[in-house]
Amino acid sequence: MNTELLKKLALSFGPSGYEKETADIIIEELTTLGIPVTRDSCGGVIGKIGSGEEKIMLIATMDEASFMVTDIDGDGFLRMEALTAVDSRTVAGKRMIVGGDMEKTDAVSALKVLHLRRGGERDEAGVDKVFLNLGAKNKEDAEKLTKKGEFVTFSGNFRELGEDYIVCKALDGRTGCALLLEEAAKLIACPDEGRTYILVFASKGLAGLSSAPFTAFREQPLRAVLIDSCGANDLPDPEKEKDKQIHIHLGKGALVPMYDNQVLYYDSPEYGVLIASAQGAGIAFQQGKGTGTCGSVHLTGGGIPMVSVAIPCRNPRTEGVIIHKNDYESALDLLHLAAIL
Repeated sequence: MNTELLKKLALSFGPSGYEKETADIIIEELTTLGIPVTRDSCGGVIGKIGSGEEKIMLIATMDEASFMVTDIDGDGFLRMEALTAVDSRTVAGKRMIVGGDMEKTDAVSALKVLHLRRGGERDEAGVDKVFLNLGAKNKEDAEKLTKKGEFVTFSGNFRELGEDYIVCKALDGRTGCALLLEEAAKLIACPDEGRTYILVFASKGLAGLSSAPFTAFREQPLRAVLIDSCGANDLPDPEKEKDKQIHIHLGKGALVPMYDNQVLYYDSPEYGVLIASAQGAGIAFQQGKGTGTCGSVHLTGGGIPMVSVAIPCRNPRTEGVIIHKNDYESALDLLHLAAIL
């Protein structure tokens, strides 16, 4: 596990549609490996390994939980709207980063305190009710630091919890990028002359507007592998109804999704082969429902068979996403199996 690479990716500023800082790190890593790199018109990064006729597409997504500045009031507070799905209850009272065309600046989110809210205000805690405090004295002061249309992400430190866990913002997306970069190094070391591996680091995946289908349309790969994340639901259940749900646990291996909101993976012949290969190799994995950030790739052209490997995480799309090191290693092994099927 390349912890330093994961840290660098997770801490980079890469909101949906403005993933330049993250993309630059990825381009540097691919270039160091000797992999030619191109950019698509939507900001995605594409690397290619080999020149064989059989094309295999491997997909990760670069963006993170993101917001956009929509207003600056007379007192210098910012208002924002979410660009990706987020739980609004996790947004208030957090350190944030505001940036884009202008230089990045720190901010803190705030919400009217509970005991001062009246009537329906207690139930209306959406992102549009959150204020961002830049420390500005007034609107003119705030406009020296930012403007409408700038991007906002969570801030946060990269740290290890005990021996097994890692916590940081953006791990639900950037872990896939780190995994794909590690897999790229393996594929370079053991080339397959009959294949071309197309490495896609997609933009806007968490916003539901992934750039990956455009690359799939142009390249028409034989099959595709999505490297994703999924929310773990292994916390204590006060209603004791665990037997009624499929639970994804941290530390029990990466997820091989049976389906998600966009793809029925079990329909793909590669799905059964991947499961059998993982069992034969003794790789720990789990099965359940995935998230599906780039699943529309399978509808491109005449249809592209897909499988997915997802890393379980707690607190997705927050400043404190938690992953387990064992799941990372499991995902890395599963990804390599899926790539060489």
